[in-house]
Amino acid sequence: MGSLFKLLLFVVMVGVASEITGGAKEPPEGEVDFLKAAKDEDMFEWLKSVRREIHRHPELMFEEFNTSELIRQELDAMGVHYEWPFARTGVVVTIGSGTSPVVALRADMDALPLQELVDWEHKSVNTGKMHACGHDAHVTMLLGAAKLLHQHKAKLKPKKEVVALLTWFVKVPLEMQRPYLQCMLHLMCRLGL
Repeated sequence: MGSLFKLLLFVVMVGVASEITGGAKEPPEGEVDFLKAAKDEDMFEWLKSVRREIHRHPELMFEEFNTSELIRQELDAMGVHYEWPFARTGVVVTIGSGTSPVVALRADMDALPLQELVDWEHKSVNTGKMHACGHDAHVTMLLGAAKLLHQHKAKLKPKKEVVALLTWFVKVPLEMQRPYLQCMLHLMCRLGL
């Protein structure tokens, strides 16, 4: 599981680093090597602990109050500003100046109504609920991206500035949830769409 998680985090950070460096394989002199930062052992251990905490406490759609609180606590610890709530439990983070180009990252955070049958120390403690879909890993990767981007935001050059809108909210048909639609409209305005 650890190798797969590192690979997924690596793929996310390749995308972010590629956008920041304009597709260059190596960052230009003096710029941040996000891929190297993402592979840091302390970063990996922190990410692993966050994912396991989320995995142990899955919440179904529109019930992710504890997951949202955990996300906000981690963002507070990083000193990252966020807006909340969107669509009841959603969190929106903006890192950067707000100028182009803009990179938007998002993840769902809801679990499925399934009983986890595997017996391991990080098994779901919520009967009949399980992160069988990988949303625990998605949320964790976005927290990792937020941490790296926030740590290095001063080193981003204005012409390569990245604004990362990191959003955590659930999937629902737009016609069913007015708050979700409002959240999407807000994000579109932020992106200048």
